[in-house]
Amino acid sequence: MLSSLRAIVLDKEDEFDNKQAAVGGVKDIYGIVKDRLIAASGIPHSRLMGESPGSSLGETGNSQLVDYYDKVAREQSMMLRGPIDRLTTLLFRQSKNQILEPDNWTYKFNPLYSESQETIINTRLAQANIDNIYMTQGVYDSVEVAKSRFGSGEYSFETDLDDDELGLDGDADENDKA
Repeated sequence: MLSSLRAIVLDKEDEFDNKQAAVGGVKDIYGIVKDRLIAASGIPHSRLMGESPGSSLGETGNSQLVDYYDKVAREQSMMLRGPIDRLTTLLFRQSKNQILEPDNWTYKFNPLYSESQETIINTRLAQANIDNIYMTQGVYDSVEVAKSRFGSGEYSFETDLDDDELGLDGDADENDKA
């Protein structure tokens, strides 16, 4: 019988042979288990294990991460939006609730991927250069740019032009004939 210190009491008539267990192949088994865990979880290797998936230069796992974030965003939209909409509708319809449901309200899930500050600055600079060209050419003015970029409370790359100021009233065919 072994003690907690792995000591054993032997008599001179007892025989004791310490056998070594072969541990060869443990690394291979670990690799197989790890690969199966990654495959079963659906989480990218770089995210789950915290290591680059390959040994080649430049392989950081970013493409896997972006694909994973897209998958999670799709699942949020497909699996969570319906129940959240139903729950909020029920909450607004409670008889004790004194708050009316707003006509045009919406919500969005928090973004999973955040761009680096450098990327944000570069893309906004490119958009500012485009806006400057259009303003210089008289396509639209600075007020429309300010409303389009910052009017919704967060930065937008979409440019919304006022159809009335452009003279677009739905009669494009008559303008073409003239």
